[in-house]
Amino acid sequence: GRLLAAPGLVCGGCYSALDLRQIPGQWPRRHLLPELKPLRPILFIGPPIEVLCDESIWDELEQAGVAGVAPAQLSIMDPEGNEPIPLVPAPDRVHPRVLAALGDAPAERTPVAPFSPRRDLYEGLPWQPPDLPDRLSAQAEDLHEGLREGARRGFQIHFNDDKGHFMDFPTRRLNLLSRHLCDPDVVSLLVARAVDTAENFPECSAIYLDGVNYRWDIKPGHPDDVFEEKLGDEESRRFASERGISMQRVFDGRARFADRLRSLSPGVAEDSVNNLNGAMGAIEWWLEEPDVVEWLRFKAAAIEWHIASAYAGIKHHRPELQVGVMWRQPAVAALSGYLPRRIRAHSDFQMPKEYWWAGGWAGLKGTVVNWVDTLVEWNDGLSPEQASRWFSAVFDYPLTPGYRVTDYHNEAPQEWFDTAVDDQTRKMIESCGGVDRMVPVVSLEHSGTPLTAIELDRLLGVLQRHGVQRYLYASFNSITSDVWSVIAKYGR
Repeated sequence: GRLLAAPGLVCGGCYSALDLRQIPGQWPRRHLLPELKPLRPILFIGPPIEVLCDESIWDELEQAGVAGVAPAQLSIMDPEGNEPIPLVPAPDRVHPRVLAALGDAPAERTPVAPFSPRRDLYEGLPWQPPDLPDRLSAQAEDLHEGLREGARRGFQIHFNDDKGHFMDFPTRRLNLLSRHLCDPDVVSLLVARAVDTAENFPECSAIYLDGVNYRWDIKPGHPDDVFEEKLGDEESRRFASERGISMQRVFDGRARFADRLRSLSPGVAEDSVNNLNGAMGAIEWWLEEPDVVEWLRFKAAAIEWHIASAYAGIKHHRPELQVGVMWRQPAVAALSGYLPRRIRAHSDFQMPKEYWWAGGWAGLKGTVVNWVDTLVEWNDGLSPEQASRWFSAVFDYPLTPGYRVTDYHNEAPQEWFDTAVDDQTRKMIESCGGVDRMVPVVSLEHSGTPLTAIELDRLLGVLQRHGVQRYLYASFNSITSDVWSVIAKYGR
């Protein structure tokens, strides 16, 4: 049974799924590999989501095997708004339908929620969403009808938590700041928006929670630098005190972590590589500094509380609404405060991010490059190869012979997908509780060096071999013809 569920793991991981196909002998291939099933995307669609008002789009999506759509921001575009945002800054890398919706040229618009709020849901909260202007009511109804048509035709309609939009919320960045992760008002706002949206758009069957994590990078000046994260706010201190966590130990733990990273002589690094065998060896390294564990415990407790509270609130009002939660790859999940096995109880499905690009932010190749480069800069005599092996040992991330970390800005060979991507995907599936409780998020870039269509093909091949049948693709707006061909190849 396990062989069929995870074809990339055979004989303790000696062979990859690709190797299996090449093993000579009397066993037919059907005895080794499960029948490959269609891998159907749900398309994340950013503004302008008015593209969904054109009935012909559903024919196009159906032909490509698309399972559903999920507005990244359930909104309509107001050309007269007072806070316009740039849309389609690079017309050569955008889906033609998106460009056509803006008059075939880059444009600026203000996103507006397509319904007026139910005020009682927000009573007592410091943030109040605005009413829908009367002049946009017809535009909002067009969007309603577009989504109703999609639902009538059998497409899943999901939406993203939008609490950072449409109101005077402290940040419009989806990744919450530490003070938001421990703030009950932020959770109440999340629940209110989820309930309000679901009541106005009953076609929606699921909500995605994104950005519920702490930081995980160490590159100075990077948006996700763990050492620049503000943890001393009032809400974080209150949260820690109520749970018997010493904030001083949390700060000391982060400082000790930094000290250890700056003390990686070649000898220390090689000792770690030689002695941190598997997960238990890595745990031993972390436990050598108890305050580091306290720092990680605080982050994990805050994340679990935030998600559990939001899940309970949503289910109290809308028990039929499914809740999916996004998280980072297994290699860095614990450092970001996310423990997927514990989140199983507070979600209907989980959404680990298959983010693999280099450069920019949030892609795992870029994260590994940042760690290796920074460790080399901080430690005299430490080579990139030694830093790479150390990262691999401590974070249980496999390296690929012939594709060094210093090559990560180049297109990845199939061997890398058969090792690193296969390894992380297998761990995602196990952590989520099986493929039926997982909707991975696939994207090509957040700036940086984007994955190519060839790399997307190889990535989707890994997911399909592991039995994954649905994923969220982010986003429809930037799909080019070669990428669309790959998506349709697996979706049909």
